[in-house]
Amino acid sequence: VNVMLTRCQTGMVIVTQRAFLRGSGRGTLLNRLALQWERRVGEKVAWVDAMEVADGRAGLPGTKAKEPAGV
Repeated sequence: VNVMLTRCQTGMVIVTQRAFLRGSGRGTLLNRLALQWERRVGEKVAWVDAMEVADGRAGLPGTKAKEPAGV
């Protein structure tokens, strides 16, 4: 088993593009992991917009997302 997948204690964040996984990355372990996660939590929850991450608005493992402005 890959050490990367077994050392996670709080959670795992994988940075990639859906287009890659739907295209040339279709046959990869990463794609299988992404598809399983999408089935488990739903596509909307499984994928986070890069700008939400950059702005600190994404709820990532081990962090608490900031409240949107005006809330």
